[in-house]
Amino acid sequence: MKKLLVLICCLVFSLMLAGCGSKTDAEKKVLRVATTANFPPFEYFQPNSGIHTGFDIDLMRELGKNLGYDKVEFVNVDFPKLLDGLEAKEYDAVISGLAITPEREEKAAFTKPYISDGLTIVLPVGTKFPNEVESLKNKRVAVESGSIAFDWVMGHTHASNIVVTDSTEEAIKAVVEDRADCMVASKLAVAFLLAHGFSDSVRFAGDNVLVEDRIGIAVNKENTALLEQFDAELEKYRKTPAYKQLVRTYFGSVR
Repeated sequence: MKKLLVLICCLVFSLMLAGCGSKTDAEKKVLRVATTANFPPFEYFQPNSGIHTGFDIDLMRELGKNLGYDKVEFVNVDFPKLLDGLEAKEYDAVISGLAITPEREEKAAFTKPYISDGLTIVLPVGTKFPNEVESLKNKRVAVESGSIAFDWVMGHTHASNIVVTDSTEEAIKAVVEDRADCMVASKLAVAFLLAHGFSDSVRFAGDNVLVEDRIGIAVNKENTALLEQFDAELEKYRKTPAYKQLVRTYFGSVR
């Protein structure tokens, strides 16, 4: 009987210790991150599994873990509204293939670039013209709403008609369906889509880029502490084999 009481006391004590070591949901340190999950391979949503995935998603999860967060919670937001919500402090950070531009830096603080991309012209298979701004004159050009490609096409070309779409994939479909003569978009995003079903329909106009993009994570301008933490962790992580493998996984030989 005495041995049984000792065993019961030990079990109760173990359970008490386990309870003390676990965190409630309110106690967990959560990093809230906004993204627009329709921009593969940077970020996209998998309906079957109900999870966000992509290069940016995996990168942010790794950064959150290394910075001591218990969870990274992703919030899906319309692309044009991402920085508005950040200004309003509705979330802690934005990662969404965001090119760093002077206009965006007026609304948010950006980390140092974690990857470089570039804008490129995409054509229907069977057509050909140079990957140059002059090629877009008098053309119907498809672009994603709110993207850096949209801003660039509006400010640097003489397109006859700009076909605005909700995503890069929809812009490709506009070209395939002859609603646009070509499109301008992120080279990395298009490379992913070419590898997943569109290579028979569209092609790059050339190997070069029209303009290079530097892509960073955005935080509220007042949150200098988080910005410094991101920059320090990104500098360390980008030197690791794990980061190099992450790049190869999502971008392959295009990088």
